[in-house]
Amino acid sequence: SRSLSEAEASALTDFERCGLLKLVAAEKWLLEKLEVCVAEGQKAVVFAHHIRVLDRVSQVAASIDMIRIDGSTPPITRQSLIAKFMNKGGPSLAVIGVTACA
Repeated sequence: SRSLSEAEASALTDFERCGLLKLVAAEKWLLEKLEVCVAEGQKAVVFAHHIRVLDRVSQVAASIDMIRIDGSTPPITRQSLIAKFMNKGGPSLAVIGVTACA
């Protein structure tokens, strides 16, 4: 959708709210670019800082086979997800939290 949900609008920080608003403005563009990647057999990685932004990216790209790694992903699972993504027939999209490995 082209607006923030009530939960997203209640983001705790201005930084998080700003990230969500930027994504709202870019959703159509992002999905179009991701669909081109899939159609051409390419892969894409989208990084974000805030969990709600990662959630929103995952929703926008729900039609695309993807992996997601964020701070709640157990370390042992992270490695298997990366291997799955890097596999030639694996998912086309990786949605990654920038602090997942911090």
